[in-house]
Amino acid sequence: MSKTYMAAGLRFGVTSGATVKGFIGNGQAIEGILGVWRHGITTTALYEKYIPLVERPGFHWFYGVGGHLAFETSNPVFERSNPVFGRPYYGRSVGLGVDGIIGIEYKPRTLPIAFSMDAKPFMEINTSGGFWGSLDPAVGVKVIF
Repeated sequence: MSKTYMAAGLRFGVTSGATVKGFIGNGQAIEGILGVWRHGITTTALYEKYIPLVERPGFHWFYGVGGHLAFETSNPVFERSNPVFGRPYYGRSVGLGVDGIIGIEYKPRTLPIAFSMDAKPFMEINTSGGFWGSLDPAVGVKVIF
């Protein structure tokens, strides 16, 4: 993957969204993901290492680490003064997390496109006092330029 310079595309998973990846040489890359999920948005930055699969031209496996910042809304909470007829509101919080990533990517020789499958496990704490995690599996497609 060191011959390519940059890639941009879409990632479809628990946190689906746009991704941009820059290759910095020696099979290393920096990736940024702007993801959306049912309770908010998240921005993720990852450092990744690419290793070619010798027996399969065009295939690479990759792994990496990074972190994310999430802006979240929670499930509806009803006003305390009247929990039965109160109007729902959505609480807001900010989350900070640690991410890992491991996956496989395929780039056909004749096309400027790459296809990937990965798992991006993460753990997060938020300002509402919550702590949680996910495996965040996904598939992706990127245009390479």
